Amino acid sequence: MSEGCGRYGFVTPDSPEVFKPVRWNDNGFVNCDDNELDDNMVPETQYSITNYQYVSPFKRDEAIVHFDLNGKSFFKRVFKAFPLSKIIQFQFKKDKMDAIIEQTKTYSFSVTMERDVFDVYNINTDNVLISISSKLFLHIINELKNDNDLMRFFYNGEGSDLIIDVLGCGEFKSEYIPTISCTEYKELSLLEVEKELEIIISPMLLLRVLKSTDKYIKDIVFSFLTDTFEIILENGNLVRQINVCYNDPTYVYKVSRLKDINIGYPISPFFKIQKALRVGNEVNLCIYKNGLIKTTIYAKDIKGTTASFELYVVPKFDTVYD
Repeated sequence: MSEGCGRYGFVTPDSPEVFKPVRWNDNGFVNCDDNELDDNMVPETQYSITNYQYVSPFKRDEAIVHFDLNGKSFFKRVFKAFPLSKIIQFQFKKDKMDAIIEQTKTYSFSVTMERDVFDVYNINTDNVLISISSKLFLHIINELKNDNDLMRFFYNGEGSDLIIDVLGCGEFKSEYIPTISCTEYKELSLLEVEKELEIIISPMLLLRVLKSTDKYIKDIVFSFLTDTFEIILENGNLVRQINVCYNDPTYVYKVSRLKDINIGYPISPFFKIQKALRVGNEVNLCIYKNGLIKTTIYAKDIKGTTASFELYVVPKFDTVYD
């Protein structure tokens, strides 16, 4: 690529340097000194866009991570189903890319995409984990307005620039994104726990449930019986109930493992998967022996390429086995 092309970068108004990392508190943004930063926290980075010739000191042809996306890419549709969060942790592997959207003590949400989702996917290392602002990355994705627009993503390793070149509409520009490498992260899915229940349902069922809620509903309860299961929304004396038969092909695709279970969860994490449910083809629900629920949403394009959204939620109540 020619270094003489016009480019844009994320810089301060005065110089091609990023703002100092800042942290959000109740009073707004506050600057953080280097010694104040927590290695396990990813601070937000302010940015502005300006016209200037940005030339990376790192060579694109030596990048350890390089992938291309076009404007009609399946990835674009999948990415727009992500809930808006402060940061995204991208974990690049040889055969797939994991996007860790959000992880707390009570839930975790991640997305896995096969390498076939990408037009070009070259990873010259076994494992790379980086974190970037999700709002910033969504801004870049939205630059792919036409089918022939192309985005090229280059990353040269810890401490390097993350460069996203966008080509299309007769113009070329490059976005520089500051990154913070993360060496530690935890997934609830790493727990080695036996499955108690597994069922594949229609995404429309969960969408129907979530759309029927209001601000007073705090909990969602799954009650699995011999012939039917119930999804109960409750808050004190307010109870709403949806009953589904296992032999209803509209909502139930497959029952792999069944046990009488009645268990409740906070409903708020489930709202994060609403967009994913709209692009999904099927939903796999698993409940483990410790009560942890795993909701996996599979989305496929016309070529059969798969992306999977995974939400793990810790139970709010003690598990009750009948």
